[in-house]
Amino acid sequence: MNILRVISAIVVLFFTVNCAVKTPQLDKTQKISKEEAVSNVRKLTPEFCRLKSKGVFSYEDRFSKVKFKGTIVKTCEGKLKMNVLGMFGQVYLEAIYDGNTLEIIKEGEDISSRYDSFFSEEKVAHLVKLLYVPLLMPDEDFRFDIFANHYVFSKNDTVIYADADFDIVRIRRGTEAVEYKYDEDKLKMLEYNGAEQMFKMQLYN
Repeated sequence: MNILRVISAIVVLFFTVNCAVKTPQLDKTQKISKEEAVSNVRKLTPEFCRLKSKGVFSYEDRFSKVKFKGTIVKTCEGKLKMNVLGMFGQVYLEAIYDGNTLEIIKEGEDISSRYDSFFSEEKVAHLVKLLYVPLLMPDEDFRFDIFANHYVFSKNDTVIYADADFDIVRIRRGTEAVEYKYDEDKLKMLEYNGAEQMFKMQLYN
């Protein structure tokens, strides 16, 4: 009898936990006008033009694939410095972009030509542009919908998704898409996927 009771309790517990896991999340979006949604997103979405952090960075295109730990410093003027860190946290190499020219230095030597495949000036300029967060904001010209727990703004080939807290979490433009994650108004993740290249950074601070 005791064994049957134990088995019955386990079965009940299993179905209770299983049902709890499958319970759908409540829809936290509000039924509001486009004007209110645009205003809230523009007011509440964290904006960054300056960036200084440590993290894990990934880059991939048709010819190259690289992943490394490093540091990143970006100014509002579009200048960028990235340090690639070695196994014990030492600087393995540094990439410096002044807004026009890219320079890659290792142990005091300019080795830029070795990294043209994934650190070319054209590609870096494009990635620096992506680091203005968010890439763009909606305005009154965008169509507005509420779908799948997101506020959705669309115009031509551009779609902007904001979450229930009015933070922009994804932007799709043609064949390109950028995703963001935040923690207390700090950028924690940016992932870019395009037709020719992919870039992702997961930031520590």
